Amino acid sequence: MSAKKSPKKGKGSKDSKAKDAPDDISTIKLKRAESEIASLQRQLVEREHEVSMARNEEKLLRERLIALTRALDEQHEAIEDVTDDLTRRFKAGQDQLLTLVADLSERNKELQQTLDRKEDTVRQMNAEKDRVLHDKDRQIQDLKGKMEEMSVQFAAMLKETLEKMSDRVTGQSRV
Repeated sequence: MSAKKSPKKGKGSKDSKAKDAPDDISTIKLKRAESEIASLQRQLVEREHEVSMARNEEKLLRERLIALTRALDEQHEAIEDVTDDLTRRFKAGQDQLLTLVADLSERNKELQQTLDRKEDTVRQMNAEKDRVLHDKDRQIQDLKGKMEEMSVQFAAMLKETLEKMSDRVTGQSRV
């Protein structure tokens, strides 16, 4: 067996630097790890802050969405109410117009019947007037004929009377 040589310990020796070097490397690694941990912790804090802000913003957006949804629902209800009201008014107006048209149609029918009756009455009155005028014209013609006949008779009578008077006057003058 061979004996191992123990390294020499002393200041400034090569081995001591090599021994210190692993301590330095570990220290560097430790510092680097601590630095990374601190950096990661800062990043974690920043991310937590960002997540918190995002959650707050999400909460605000959800609240706004809920408010807008409610407003939209209210608008839909208002539009539906207005639509229902306009539909009701339209139907009521339409019913009124249909009733008015029916009433006016009935009134027109009644007035047409009255007009037809009046026209029949006027035709009857005109026919009666024409008949009466025809009868009066006939009477006038009859009376004119009678007057003519009477005039002729009167003229004949006058002539006869004049002749008789003339004969008497001439007969008396002969005497």
